[in-house]
Amino acid sequence: MAAMIIDGDDMDRISELPEAMKLEILSRLPEKDGIEMSTVSKTWKSLPISYFSFTRRTRHINSIDKSLAILHEDQKRIIHYFRVWRIVAESDLIHVDRWLNLITKHIIREIVLDFSFHCESKKYRFPPTRFDVGSLMVLKLYDCVLEETLIQKDNGFNRLKELTLFNTDFDGVVMDLLSRSPNLETLILKPSRGSINKYIY
Repeated sequence: MAAMIIDGDDMDRISELPEAMKLEILSRLPEKDGIEMSTVSKTWKSLPISYFSFTRRTRHINSIDKSLAILHEDQKRIIHYFRVWRIVAESDLIHVDRWLNLITKHIIREIVLDFSFHCESKKYRFPPTRFDVGSLMVLKLYDCVLEETLIQKDNGFNRLKELTLFNTDFDGVVMDLLSRSPNLETLILKPSRGSINKYIY
């Protein structure tokens, strides 16, 4: 693909766009390009972009709450990824609801939830509430239950490229999800009982 050259007049016109439109443009760029644009260009440098990844090193719920506090501001943000890796005890799953309700008010590109250390008796139910799935590009769920509220008649998964449902209950939901994901490239499915299947489109 040929490089696109933007002259000074074009850049001035871009800088005059509403912030919501500039966020939409930036959210459509690959992550690497988005980072470069937001750090190099004065036009994009002030736009709010966030990355959240919580692993076993994140020991306390309060630490995550503090990290996410910026999302309580009125300004809408691009969240390139929100990842929670095996750090929440079963009794604390209610906090995950709270975090997801917060991040899904913004433009979210990737969600990874790994609760594979939990017992079978209490899996996390995703999503806790309806949200705009149109910006979602990656969804990975481990030891969860996929809820029907994820499927919305008026909103498809037009940007979803990678879907992983590992040891996750998705009966009655996954076919609708796939039919609404025209750009899906990688699909990994392992139901709670059964063998893993991988399809690459």
